[in-house]
This record gives sequence, C-alpha cells and structure tokens, in this order.
Amino acid sequence: LSNAAPFIPGKLQVADVKGGMFGDLRVSGLHYHNESLSLDVGALVLRWEPMGLLHRRLHVVELSVVDGRFEQLQPSEPEPESSEPVTPPDIRLPLEIRLDRVAVNNFQVITAPGAESLVVNQLLLRAKAEGSDIELETLEVALPDIGLETAGQVQVSGDYPLSLRNDFNLRMADVPNLR
Repeated sequence: LSNAAPFIPGKLQVADVKGGMFGDLRVSGLHYHNESLSLDVGALVLRWEPMGLLHRRLHVVELSVVDGRFEQLQPSEPEPESSEPVTPPDIRLPLEIRLDRVAVNNFQVITAPGAESLVVNQLLLRAKAEGSDIELETLEVALPDIGLETAGQVQVSGDYPLSLRNDFNLRMADVPNLR
C-alpha cells in the first residue's frame, strides 16, 4: 500500500501491513484524507481467491473493517432536478460474484460537515450475484437503536423484481423491544 500512496490523491498513511493483495491482506492503522473526505480504519482484513478471476469469478472469502470512521468534509453538490422519469438500467454483471463474509464493526459515518454521526455497531453481509440476479443470503445491520436482518433476491433488469424477508427490531428506552 505504501507503494500506491504517491499515485493516490490526498494523503494515505498505514501503520502496518501483513500479507499481500493476492491472498490474505491485513492492514492496521489506515488513515486517508483529502480535501473532501477523511477515512480512518483500525483494522482491515481481505481474504479472497484471485485465481477465480481467470474463470470470471470474484470470490471474497472475507472483507472486514473494525473501528472505522468516515467523514465528508465538504457538503455535497445537490443533484439537479430532472423532469425526466428515471428508468433503471438493465445490468448484467460480466463475472460471478461471491461474498462469503463482509463485516463492519464499530464504524462511524458523518455525511456532511456538522451532521450528526451514524454509528454502525455491526454489519454482516453474505451474497452472490451472477448476470442480472443477486441473492442476498443475509444482511444484518445493528445500529444503537435499530436492528435489521434481511435476505432475498433481486433481478437488476426489466422491472427489477424483488423478494425480501425482513426482521426489524426497534429498541427504545423503557419500552420492550418491538419486532
């Protein structure tokens, strides 16, 4: 990663790297910032099977981020309003994608200067995609007062047919959990 730093706009610092991009990679103390954003990551793990790319398959065994913070330092430019109807594109992925475990633990997001932060206690994703079909095996999100577990399928073409199963949990002080 330190070899890539001169080619990345902004400033990138990394405390420690173990492994490499082709197999298992462990990064700790990652800090990146430029004029519009700041990103800090305590620990990042990437384990994947790069040889699968020869067979048009991206297989991520594990991608995990622990103790992170993302902050948007400048307000985003508003999108111009359009009177044209929005037509979703038909998407066909050029390779098969398999995500065995994508995990985020203890991550803070600040979307604009002065905005309240969103704290993600835990996020866990397992999914696969091929062509225009996406299967969400599980998506679990735990915020301080809200929990969500979902699974299902979506086709990202045509009318975008969607089938999801959701379990929503709202935690409020002095009130029993609502499910």
